[in-house]
Amino acid sequence: MANKAIFNSPYVIDGVSKDMSPARLLGAEEQQCGLEAIVDESFDFCPGGAALDSSRIWDYLQQVKACPGGISLPYAGAQARCILARELISTLWKKGHFLLENLKIEVDWTWSDVGAGSLAALYQAAEQAADLADMLDLPVVARKFRIGSPEIAYKIHCPGKEDTVPHKFVDVADSWLIYLPFSTDDFHLGASALADTLKLGGGVAPNMEDPDYFIDCYEVLRELVEDGIVLSGSDVYRGGLIAALDRMTQKGTGAVLDFTDLCAAYPQSDLVRILFAELPGAVLQIRDSDFDYVDAELLLQDVMYFPLGHVCNNGGKLEIHNSAKTAISAIVDSLLR
Repeated sequence: MANKAIFNSPYVIDGVSKDMSPARLLGAEEQQCGLEAIVDESFDFCPGGAALDSSRIWDYLQQVKACPGGISLPYAGAQARCILARELISTLWKKGHFLLENLKIEVDWTWSDVGAGSLAALYQAAEQAADLADMLDLPVVARKFRIGSPEIAYKIHCPGKEDTVPHKFVDVADSWLIYLPFSTDDFHLGASALADTLKLGGGVAPNMEDPDYFIDCYEVLRELVEDGIVLSGSDVYRGGLIAALDRMTQKGTGAVLDFTDLCAAYPQSDLVRILFAELPGAVLQIRDSDFDYVDAELLLQDVMYFPLGHVCNNGGKLEIHNSAKTAISAIVDSLLR
């Protein structure tokens, strides 16, 4: 099927008739009548579990940086949610006074029938994206549908137009890097750039399981940005946490990192999965003098965060040092100095 009927037709997925078309799920007011139902079956997931070598983190990073993006059809539903979450997170750095509830969503999707399961993937993507938008109480105000290679894109209508927070490290002595995952899900490599690069078929993709938690994360970080606490910041998605940190480096300014606490909090995830899983989140740089205030604000909102280390003038590199001390111990030591 090579026309936009794939967005407007009724669907039968895995033998179950669906009440709405993908376009209707995404807020289209009218559903075209008389279109033949599209019948398709969902993809079966394959088990993952590939062994990954933590000594190859930098090699993996270079491969990921060269990997083009794209939709992995078996994971289209999870990707539709996570891409939307990432686009919403990217508005955090904007100038002005606004809340999550002030945002509006425009959908711009490209899709085509590329074989068994591909149209079921479209339906599941629309279903999952619509569910997340509804749970966040955000309206879909416009939608564009095109025929072509599957691609999921959103434009977020935001009161703030210009970024007020730089996305590169600022050379401030003793400043902290803090990581906030915006989802309570675990770190999974399904549909990630690393999985694509290494041809790791199967496994589970990260998802946005708790919209209420996402709202809490957004609101507290938005307040920190408006208060001028955040020196620099970046959202986390394609390539994962390590790619976000790499994008923040600049000539002369890098970071010394320690993932001890992060690994301890997710004992079933190895370091490679934690660094390359594309769980939506944010990295922020704050002054050492603001750490107590940020800590209190995040704890007050019951938002999970992880100190990752310090920005430093080291030629623009990321350095990972394993430490016997947790970051909490290091913070106590820094306060006693």
